[in-house]
Amino acid sequence: MCLVLVFLCNFVLGVEGVSPGSFEIDFKPGLESEFVFNFVLSGEEKLNVEGDLRDFVSLSKGEVSGNDEVVVSLRLPDKLEKFGANEVWIIAGGIRGLIRVNVPYPDRFVGLDFNAPNVNLGENVLLDLRVSNLGRESVFVNVSFEVYRLVEGSEREFVEDFYVGGKWISVSGEDNFVYVLNSSDYLAGDYLAIAKVSYGSEIVETENVFRLGEFGVRVLNYSKNFYSGKVNRFDVEVENLWNDKIDRVYFEARVVGSDVIFDSDIVDIDAWERVVLVGFFDAEDIGEDVDVEILLHYSDGVFSRVVRLDCLRGFDWVSFFEILVVLFFVGFLVWRIRKNFNK
Repeated sequence: MCLVLVFLCNFVLGVEGVSPGSFEIDFKPGLESEFVFNFVLSGEEKLNVEGDLRDFVSLSKGEVSGNDEVVVSLRLPDKLEKFGANEVWIIAGGIRGLIRVNVPYPDRFVGLDFNAPNVNLGENVLLDLRVSNLGRESVFVNVSFEVYRLVEGSEREFVEDFYVGGKWISVSGEDNFVYVLNSSDYLAGDYLAIAKVSYGSEIVETENVFRLGEFGVRVLNYSKNFYSGKVNRFDVEVENLWNDKIDRVYFEARVVGSDVIFDSDIVDIDAWERVVLVGFFDAEDIGEDVDVEILLHYSDGVFSRVVRLDCLRGFDWVSFFEILVVLFFVGFLVWRIRKNFNK
């Protein structure tokens, strides 16, 4: 009987949660209100606030433990920019309490959901826009798409635009606007698609980035330095540029002007995946900066790049601590021998 009670006590103490789990109210300009959450925790946790309304709440305390009560004070502004559900989460460890404030939509308002998938160069890109009427009146919408090529940094280059069409959408209704983009005349790389929707005097837009793949891999990063006189790890970060898996990816590397050659394991890389290939090279007889030729192999292709590695002439802390441990051990043995000798 005692064992059963102990088991039940442990089970009860192990249950964590918050009550109530959520509150839901309608928006009113300048509303001030308080909400009480009762947390049940097995230990002490710091309270965190996340969500759309995090700047409009204050807490009665910063931490909770055991069975603890938290008062959340909410003070709303005269206007919220986001229509629909605005949320704020009160979080203690993995336990979350929710306050949801519903902001009514205006008479005319549409929601947009835009999709532009990644494909390989030459394949069709299905630009798919769903328009939902969230207002209280039927609306006539006109839809057009624009495409830009993304270049280095934040720059973008205009490629083309096209008008898709117009439709009436009833209250609470929705419709899809689809355009099949032929990528045969495009270059491989990253693109930005923008969907623009006009209804009455309103114009709204949404965007989506998509990629046109080419069969190949590229080097994103690599180890920039090494220690002379030891075996060094050499990392090469690579990326699959194809919208499908590429098999048998590995690198061979050669220190230019020497017979030092090393390579990595062979891996398969999924579509658009980035992985780090690891190899080890012996720099026992290398005491200066060197050039290393990286041959990146993939399926039946190969990518070549020559990089510069800096020889580190600073202190090797790893070796220092290894020597320090050995000296400590030797010193300990000497101390024990002398102690026994004195006895």
